[in-house]
Amino acid sequence: MRRREQGATILEVILALAFLAITLVPISNMLLSSYETTTTKGNYDEAFTLAQELLEEIGSKLFEEPPFGSGTFGAEELFRIDFDDIDDYNNYGPNSPPLDISSAALVDFSGYTRSASVVNLIDIGLGSTPRTDFISQINGSTGFKLVTVTVTWDGGTQKETLERIYARTE
Repeated sequence: MRRREQGATILEVILALAFLAITLVPISNMLLSSYETTTTKGNYDEAFTLAQELLEEIGSKLFEEPPFGSGTFGAEELFRIDFDDIDDYNNYGPNSPPLDISSAALVDFSGYTRSASVVNLIDIGLGSTPRTDFISQINGSTGFKLVTVTVTWDGGTQKETLERIYARTE
């Protein structure tokens, strides 16, 4: 006579549950870690894009104030949409969320803060390549300007900074 099996024993069920618990915890930790890495990478990408966008905008401006020429430094205009030279962006921001050129908030970036600074640089002529022989000058006119754009997020604990030196080409 054959004996028919009626189902799993309680011991088999306990062993199956223990196996699932042992394998699911590492898998779930791996998935969580992957998600956190992807989120962090996405934050850096967005911060880089925000910084790059402002840096490109600044670079599209004249080197110095057109009507006054050399000697003026800082924003002569009240609104960013009217900025017409690079050093108008000195001490721009911090804005949270970042603003577009018309001063409208970029609501998709509400957790980010963006700011910019500009420093006049004087070439002290040591002839190094790449050029590292600059000193800063607070005001007036120089042949170079260092622009720094900083984007922060996570309450300021994370930061992306881009810098570029612009040269007088006139």
